[in-house]
Amino acid sequence: MKELIRFLTIFIVLCNFNCSGQSSSYKNVPLKYLENISIRESEKLTIYNGLKSPYAIEKDLPRYYVKDGSVDYTSIIQSAIDRNSTIVFPNFPILVNQRGLSLRSNSVVYFPENAKIILKTNNLSQYEILRIHDVENVKVYFPNIKGDRYMHVTKEGEWGMGISIRGTNNVLIYGAKIEKCWGDGIYIGVSPVTNSVINNNISIKKSIVDDNRRNGMSIISAQNLLVEDFITSNTYGTAPNAGIDIEPNSNTETINNLNFNNVTAFNNNVHGFLFVLSNLYGKEQNIGYVNLNHFISDQSQYGISLKIGTDKQGQIEKPKGTIVFDNPVLINYSKQSLLSYPENTRNKFSVKVKSINIKDRNIYSGLIKSSNNIIISK
Repeated sequence: MKELIRFLTIFIVLCNFNCSGQSSSYKNVPLKYLENISIRESEKLTIYNGLKSPYAIEKDLPRYYVKDGSVDYTSIIQSAIDRNSTIVFPNFPILVNQRGLSLRSNSVVYFPENAKIILKTNNLSQYEILRIHDVENVKVYFPNIKGDRYMHVTKEGEWGMGISIRGTNNVLIYGAKIEKCWGDGIYIGVSPVTNSVINNNISIKKSIVDDNRRNGMSIISAQNLLVEDFITSNTYGTAPNAGIDIEPNSNTETINNLNFNNVTAFNNNVHGFLFVLSNLYGKEQNIGYVNLNHFISDQSQYGISLKIGTDKQGQIEKPKGTIVFDNPVLINYSKQSLLSYPENTRNKFSVKVKSINIKDRNIYSGLIKSSNNIIISK
């Protein structure tokens, strides 16, 4: 009898984790936040009607194709993408393998209401489900992407990306839902071919990245980036566990003129918003303005985390520019609303916080500790 009870207990625990596809730390995003990214059906229809010569991928599928996402159609879909500048995904889930899909320059991709890309379970430490690399003039409307974080075969790596944007110019992601990736929901980095071409003029709007393992969004190299009406939620699994992480890998990369408007970070395990500039030191850099306008961090260990200094010694070039947090709302944090790393006091850098609620003493105290380089303005 004791063995039976033990077996049932283990079964219930495993079922709660695996059968739901989510761990116990997952929380549903409140409706008040979801309303900020809602898109009317009339707008979707207007966008669809505006497509020029759309090609339906469904035409290329085999005669007795399935609609439940159980059969791998990667090669067929990639062929359709390669041949057509405007494509419409089938209005049902499709399965793609670890090779993922690569978009071409001067293209438009549209996902109908029930369209979804489901990644086939694999053991790779690195993958990109939807790849936008070394291309220009790309628009993707309403992509719905599901990774394999709960079915991944190995525990190795942390670089399984939902959408990977690298070395691109003029890219729009609109109305995206990206969930359950082994690494990040969205990754924005340098060209994998030249390792130098940065992303320019990228817009990500009305989108949500949810239940991803490493970061909701990682920004490694970008200029003229706009993230607007955006939710990053339920990020946990491996460090840094941030809703949004701006973190160049080296001083050969670029962070310049980034704008975030109406962004919500909900229930991310460690950081709501993490900004790390340490690796930019050593070469003259100018980040221009990084503006975070009306940012909400709800339920994380730290609402905003700043590591804008460095431990490097001697006369080294430091980045120039200004970071502005306008009207931040940092609530329900478990440790500290604003985390300022010790290096910040040794390396002056202009950070302005406007429209701050001084009643939140934890925010105020955190800012005062870093008053060498953080300017408080009401």
